Amino acid sequence: MQQTLFSIKATYIALLLYGAVGFIMGTLHLFSPTGHVIDQVVPLSCGIGITLLLAYFHKDPSNRQITTIKCLYLANIIAFVIPVWYFVLGATWYGWPLIEEFPPISAIILIAMSVLIFMIPKSWTRYVILMWISICAPIVLFLITHPLQLETPRGRDLMVLFGPGGALLFIVLSYQRELHDRFDRIEGSLKYSRKQADTDSLTNISNRRGVLYWLSQYSTDTAHFTGLIIDIDHFKSINDTYGHEVGDDILKQISVILAGSLSEQDCLARWGGDEFVILLPHATAARAKEVADNCLTHIRKNTFPTVGQLTRSIGVAHNIKSNDIDTIIRQADACLYIAKRQGRDQMVSRSSEE
Repeated sequence: MQQTLFSIKATYIALLLYGAVGFIMGTLHLFSPTGHVIDQVVPLSCGIGITLLLAYFHKDPSNRQITTIKCLYLANIIAFVIPVWYFVLGATWYGWPLIEEFPPISAIILIAMSVLIFMIPKSWTRYVILMWISICAPIVLFLITHPLQLETPRGRDLMVLFGPGGALLFIVLSYQRELHDRFDRIEGSLKYSRKQADTDSLTNISNRRGVLYWLSQYSTDTAHFTGLIIDIDHFKSINDTYGHEVGDDILKQISVILAGSLSEQDCLARWGGDEFVILLPHATAARAKEVADNCLTHIRKNTFPTVGQLTRSIGVAHNIKSNDIDTIIRQADACLYIAKRQGRDQMVSRSSEE
């Protein structure tokens, strides 16, 4: 699952800190050269890269968070894995004293990896493990095979940080997995609760709350809807004559019939009683008429148990440039009133521009 335990705000803070550390370390090495160009190039490159990543993330934080965190993982490889192997190989091949040449970034690596563990999606856990092993293993193996360097204070410090200290990260990792599992359960429960709250219990389609949530996904500036209100003709007399159980069965059947005339991007809801609402985003007048005609025809041709055939009245408000449900319903309801006054079993349509 592509989820992170980090909030948007926490991701901002992490990017700012990562970038700041990169610039600070690079600047310090510019003014105090170590004799290794990598000490200047890698931190400054990471600082610049993370600054660009921050700008990318800022444009759309909600949709770009996971991609940003994955890019930050790659930045960690550049910032830590490459320098570790550079100095270990240099110490192995050219005899550099690792304890003197390796930059003082051990604590930074440990902190950065701890933060990264909580940032990454659960599916990327194995990649963090591989990266951590690729950092710890070469240093630990080098020190084990070079006991003179291991016996120095810096050698012991490196061994503790990348040996037992590295093992502690696996404990943190198990805690992270447990948090992810809890997060997944909570998220699933919230989704189920929202679905229950947004769904009409009788017909299993959206209710009024569900319509409001559906509309909230559209910006007010780009809103362009066609609203249909569909009312069963003489439904009260059906309830009075045959009982509410028959009436409920009719509502269930009609919701299925109406859903068959719509696409996945459209919204169908039971507005209350025997009234249904259909919202069509960015629909042409021709499409709105086609949907309304299909609803009329399919209901008229269907034979309902006990009551036989039924008719419907439909009010259609087209080209409404608003995502305010009251505006949409008010205009569609005015058309429905005209349809009923003119004899029912018909569709009356009006554009907001008329």
